[in-house]
Amino acid sequence: YDWDPYSYEICSGPVTGEEFCHEALDYDFIPLVCDASPHDPVEIDNNPWQGGGGGMINQSSFELALIEFEDEFGLTAAEKKLLIANPSLLLILPKNRRLAEALAIQFYPESLHNGKGDAFRHGLFTALNTLDVGLTLAIEFGIAHEEFPGNPELEREMDLFNNAIGGSMAMIYGNLSVDMLVDKIRMGVELGMFKIITNNKLAWSNE
Repeated sequence: YDWDPYSYEICSGPVTGEEFCHEALDYDFIPLVCDASPHDPVEIDNNPWQGGGGGMINQSSFELALIEFEDEFGLTAAEKKLLIANPSLLLILPKNRRLAEALAIQFYPESLHNGKGDAFRHGLFTALNTLDVGLTLAIEFGIAHEEFPGNPELEREMDLFNNAIGGSMAMIYGNLSVDMLVDKIRMGVELGMFKIITNNKLAWSNE
């Protein structure tokens, strides 16, 4: 398929909040998102030590949180660089990652690598991050997660595709509760909106 996960640009226009145009080729169900996030994501770049809900993170707390996050999930060099540039992400990303991991295990325990569980986890994690910090940073973190030596290209393609779908769904359904957003993403997996790998080839998640 013809899709470039790096093909996105910040929009310009008289609207406020996080804005994002995502360009996806040959997939009618992927929306072109160019609108303010419904949850008015935190402007992390303006105050890098402040997180959602007015929460703050200081240098010592950041260093401890970074170690804990890396010990729990592993971090690429690109992820660490993004976190250092946006330290308050550590108030948000770990809890979203844990929720996405736990629900993937609950719903799809037999397909956590390259299957439905993998697609669901990536989609939900990016969706939750989009609600909290905006689509731009959510997508950037997803890209950074794939930047490590030996990452199979097919798996990287699948993961970046699923990240984009999750982020787009968050923009569409962001006014719903988290539980209802989870249901929408799970439904998307079952309807084939996401990608999995079957027989060393990309396939729709309902195949």
